[in-house]
Amino acid sequence: MGITAALGISAGIAALSTGARIFEGHQAEKARERALKLRLKEERAATQQRQLKRTKELNHVLAQQTADESSRGLSLASPSFGAITRDTLENFKEDEDADKLNFQFKKTAIHNSIQDAKNDFLAGSVQAGLEGAQTIVDSYSSFATNKALIGLAKKRANQSKIGELPKIPNPF
Repeated sequence: MGITAALGISAGIAALSTGARIFEGHQAEKARERALKLRLKEERAATQQRQLKRTKELNHVLAQQTADESSRGLSLASPSFGAITRDTLENFKEDEDADKLNFQFKKTAIHNSIQDAKNDFLAGSVQAGLEGAQTIVDSYSSFATNKALIGLAKKRANQSKIGELPKIPNPF
């Protein structure tokens, strides 16, 4: 097998190895992205369930307050009853706003994680490509050095037949 053929085979193996590493990285990035999107859906569903529960609790509290105030003879149109209702609504609204903000933080964190996965894949792909190229360069360098040494050995063998020894240059 000639040096050119061996170099071609080595380059082909390096290219296949690089392609396989990039493909595996892409598959891992897509799996991570799917898992993160699923987590986002779960977070959204949990937030909606908490909001529904909070709405039911609010309706229950308002109904209880109405019953309590009515049993005390307080008019539902009175300022006191309005203030109590307003305070209750404000408290529930604050809880709801905090929950929405919390969901937005989680959503942002998940989107950042998805972008990180894409960036990790890109960096890994570039690294795999550079390592593959380095393997090809190293193979060529090794074959070129071997070819030069073989040529030098042949020259030395021919010269030793004549009786003179060649000076071997330092390759470094």
